[in-house]
Amino acid sequence: MSIPKRKFAPRRARSSAAAKAGPTVRRSRFAAAYEIDPITRVLAIRKGVSSAELVRTSRAMGLSQERVFQMLRLPASTTKRKLAQGTSFPPEQSERILGLQRLIGQVELMVAESGPDGDPFDVGAWLAQWLDQPSPALGNKAPGEFLDTVAGQEIVANLLAQMQSGAYA
Repeated sequence: MSIPKRKFAPRRARSSAAAKAGPTVRRSRFAAAYEIDPITRVLAIRKGVSSAELVRTSRAMGLSQERVFQMLRLPASTTKRKLAQGTSFPPEQSERILGLQRLIGQVELMVAESGPDGDPFDVGAWLAQWLDQPSPALGNKAPGEFLDTVAGQEIVANLLAQMQSGAYA
């Protein structure tokens, strides 16, 4: 699945008045997750991501919760229990969930940086579809196959960044 070229143009320079005024668009929780500083991210991972965040993530992507469990390699029975009880995930699993949220935020910011064009763009749905498409840059494996580790999520994030810069292989 290709990205419309107009969606990922290089970052435009903002006027000094616009830069001083700050962003004009309120950032979503996913963009905030992408922009979070590393120390705060570590603290959030140690605290544990709430089960409600996993539900929000699956909804944003238009995927079933079970599909998200599979992509992140979360144990289905444990995850379903945490969802039913409304409890948080342990750090290892929280890190994977937060990593997926950061990928949604990354794409959201890529689209925002390319400027408004009036066309609606469902970032979560686009990412969900893209994650399932084999990529030559990944040896014809789907990016979604790499989401179960932090290193794999970094590979996917780098691939998205390459797509934005036009260096996508």
